[in-house]
Amino acid sequence: STNAVVLQGMASRVSTNIFVVAKTGDYDADFVQDATYAQYSGNNSYLYETNIVRKLGAGTMRLNDIFNVPGGLFVEGGFLKLGANYVWGKDSYGNRTPITFVGGGLSAAAGTTNFFDKATFRETTTIKVEKDAVVTFSTASNVTFTPGKRINITVPMDPTTKALQGGVRIGYNVYGKTEEQLADVRMNGRRVKLGSDGFLQYLNPGLAIILR
Repeated sequence: STNAVVLQGMASRVSTNIFVVAKTGDYDADFVQDATYAQYSGNNSYLYETNIVRKLGAGTMRLNDIFNVPGGLFVEGGFLKLGANYVWGKDSYGNRTPITFVGGGLSAAAGTTNFFDKATFRETTTIKVEKDAVVTFSTASNVTFTPGKRINITVPMDPTTKALQGGVRIGYNVYGKTEEQLADVRMNGRRVKLGSDGFLQYLNPGLAIILR
């Protein structure tokens, strides 16, 4: 979008930072990060482990390059959009940035693949997955839902076959979360369970009624 603010240049090494993305409108994003953003540097990363970034405002913050903050990102309004593959980076120890939703939501651009390790959902959250995008929460035990706070996920469907075109994955098998733990999660308005590969699927795929 020509209306977007673009972050460019060398990786940042700052002690704290707050992104206020307040603008709203019919744009792909209101803030675009097109360069690596990191709050650590090589063997000095331990100096920055407590640093956090807060994303405020109702606008959309799109990541087109690696984003890595050892202390984590707090989404407190608007959307964080994963605009390219593997933008959720790792620190020098191989740990991915923790993410916490205190309002706001997450979206994934069409055809992208991204992974999270630690994710906390404190408030009602929206996750929008565009066509053929996949978001994986690879460490299921580190995905925390708050009882009573709805997680609303939208995934495109093929108009003919009704097959899901994209998805959200929690772990890599059916054991990552129980149906009770997923009680407040909805995908396209329907309750969910984990499939054998960890992808969310409909709890009740539908009943066939045969009239004789």
